[in-house]
Amino acid sequence: MPILFVSKIGDTMEVGSKTFSIVGLLEIKEGVQIAAANIYLSLPDAQTLLPTETDPVNIIYLRLSDPVMQNTVKESINNHMPMLSVSSSDSFLELMGGVSAISGWFSWIVSAVALLGAGLLTLKSMTASMVERVPEIGILKALGWTEKNIRDQLLGEAMLQCLIGGVLGIIIGYIGAYLWKCHGN
Repeated sequence: MPILFVSKIGDTMEVGSKTFSIVGLLEIKEGVQIAAANIYLSLPDAQTLLPTETDPVNIIYLRLSDPVMQNTVKESINNHMPMLSVSSSDSFLELMGGVSAISGWFSWIVSAVALLGAGLLTLKSMTASMVERVPEIGILKALGWTEKNIRDQLLGEAMLQCLIGGVLGIIIGYIGAYLWKCHGN
């Protein structure tokens, strides 16, 4: 099949043995062209390409002169052809919005599980640290420290470790995201 170059509206193109006039052009600069034809024909010309048998049509693209009429046109199509599924760019955006909401909830759940896991690991680490420090705690008690003094000391150490770990985690995460962004582009 020869390569087709169309430069402007009004040019012609040949499909099969028929010549058609181009009534519209579309060029998408960014992203993937999911449901976009780059060349548009008039509706009567496009209808001549349909088979004369009763083969079903799988996709019809319509451009409405008044976008407010979208729901009316969808209802009319559904009334005449109830077996068809009618969708629009809004339908696609609604679908992607639903996917976005689900992924948003999933990220919150994963974050909560990760936070819970980090808390449990911290608790296990602190408990193990206290068991190892039993002799040290005994010496502190022999020197006159009360249970409250020892508890405050251990809690202060734990809070300081968590604060330092949190700040380091934020810094490392920020640097990692920055490097990912720089090398991703």
